[in-house]
Amino acid sequence: MSALISGVTALARAMAPDHQDQWTDANVQSAIHLADLAICEEVGVVWATHEIPLIDGAIYYALPDDIVKVRAVEYAVDGSTFDEVLKCVTLPEMDDIDMNWQDAAGTPSLFSLLSVPGTDSYSKIMVWKPILSVASQAVRINYLGCRAAEADLSGVDTPDEIQQSLYLPYVMSLMKQGEDPMEAAGYMAEYRKNVSKAKSKYGHKTAERRYQ
Repeated sequence: MSALISGVTALARAMAPDHQDQWTDANVQSAIHLADLAICEEVGVVWATHEIPLIDGAIYYALPDDIVKVRAVEYAVDGSTFDEVLKCVTLPEMDDIDMNWQDAAGTPSLFSLLSVPGTDSYSKIMVWKPILSVASQAVRINYLGCRAAEADLSGVDTPDEIQQSLYLPYVMSLMKQGEDPMEAAGYMAEYRKNVSKAKSKYGHKTAERRYQ
């Protein structure tokens, strides 16, 4: 286990010692961040939760910008015991469930995602039915996340084998793309080959933001 940025940067520079001037630290770190986004999604190493206290009569709530995929949405009457799971539906399905669903109120039982989490668009979740007078009720989002900003990689440690088998080939593929597309494709193929092995060893679905 070692620092992600410095570890992968050193590995990449060792692979291409004649590119020291062309490959600035900023360029390499940008490539590492792109690799991290792909690895977080494909391997599933950043599972987290986000709690949303409900608001009187509200049906739409903002989502964190680091969400890649929502695994489950849970509901707690007391705001802390999340023992009910909401069902995911689409907006067209809502019309089949209740033609007047926008005017309904009661106990939350369904949710819908209104934009694609993890993109630059403003992502929201619809929680239905809305509660007209909220006491302590809340929902908890269980989700696969990513480190959305490059700065989020600061202080992140990852296993050396992951840096070598996933980050390095992905970064090398990006850095070599303009110079030698065939070599870049070879590095990407190496990355793809190693993803399933890493997923079986490190992928998990708990609210942890680290490798185990």
